Amino acid sequence: FLLQAGAYRDVREADAVKARIALAGLKARVETGEANGAAIYRVRLGPYSSAGELETAKRQLAENGVPETLAIREKRD
Repeated sequence: FLLQAGAYRDVREADAVKARIALAGLKARVETGEANGAAIYRVRLGPYSSAGELETAKRQLAENGVPETLAIREKRD
């Protein structure tokens, strides 16, 4: 599982959320993608090997001001 902590049109906003997550003791990354022909910057954490690990990370984020997250099942080839 992956955890997405937001998607932003401005890379500076994504970097600010990534920094807030680092202060919470978690490691995030900014992934660049495209939506409707425009660049989008997704802040993601993980992968997590279990639902329990995912829930622990979600709780830690919420306690540190990042309440809205999205769980994503990682695609396997």
